[in-house]
Amino acid sequence: MKKVVFALVGCGHIASRHIKIIQKSGILQAVVDAHPATAAAWGAQYNCASFTNLPDLFKNTAVPIDVLVICSPNGYHFQHAETGLLNNCNILCEKPLTLRANDAILLQQLAARQQKLLFTVQSMRYNPIIQFLKNALEQQQFGKTLGFQLQCIWNRPPAYFQNFWKGTLSLDGGPLFTQFSHYIDVLQWFFGEVIDAQGVRQNLLHKEVIDFEDQGIAQISTTKFLHGGLFWSINAHQKNYEIGLTINLEQLTLKIGGAYMNEIIYCSDHKVLKTLQTEADKIDPSRLSFHQEVYDDFLQALAKPEHFPPYTDDVIKTIRSIETIYQATPLI
Repeated sequence: MKKVVFALVGCGHIASRHIKIIQKSGILQAVVDAHPATAAAWGAQYNCASFTNLPDLFKNTAVPIDVLVICSPNGYHFQHAETGLLNNCNILCEKPLTLRANDAILLQQLAARQQKLLFTVQSMRYNPIIQFLKNALEQQQFGKTLGFQLQCIWNRPPAYFQNFWKGTLSLDGGPLFTQFSHYIDVLQWFFGEVIDAQGVRQNLLHKEVIDFEDQGIAQISTTKFLHGGLFWSINAHQKNYEIGLTINLEQLTLKIGGAYMNEIIYCSDHKVLKTLQTEADKIDPSRLSFHQEVYDDFLQALAKPEHFPPYTDDVIKTIRSIETIYQATPLI
């Protein structure tokens, strides 16, 4: 069987995680980074071609690229995905696919015309706890959903943002895009797209280094006529503390948490608690990002694209949900 040929754009921290999997899954043909020294260093380290822009990659590579992996700053994702699709590549993009839902729709339409896959790393969907709860909610195993509360409490000190693209509105987009979009994705996957919100955002500890909030709170309503709350902050002291999701159902109350939705905090039913703990025990603590599962699914879809679901529809709903929250929560 022919090995899949990959190129990767954006040689930052998350890219190294992708490259480890790419090397097991196929051939890394080239890396692309706007900084010449970085591109050259990564090319040498991984024994592949290196370029400083995508047009040069597609002009000069001797081997057709099957998949373009996008790990560049958020604000470049649309441009890089569009270029890849126009050069007959399938796309595997780090979250968020774009910072605007309308741009994601344009990419979805282009991918359909090009007959290529457009895949975003929405990796919490591969979390066994999340998969169990999604199935239980869809089947209403514990009655109607009465309400929910999502708390995202992480630490990002000012030094994290200095002299970097993160922190700029145009390239970062804000913590709901960069830090917490996986968990907004879980929220809309479980309860429906966010269509209304009320709340506020503040910048309390990062005034000199970011263009947006470092914490916010919102009451939200969804397309499934459900209502809940959201609190997010990058002001946690010293470390990431919690991605906590509380769900109140007619016949069950539970909370999942841990720094990456990988722990069971409480559950009102002992039998369900035991099942949830079994699902939690399946999670490898060294692989909480579930990137390997993302690649497994993507490569399966690549082999049989006719069986691939309209995955980008949900990606667009997540981006739209974040847009709705941001538009409805003024920065005070």
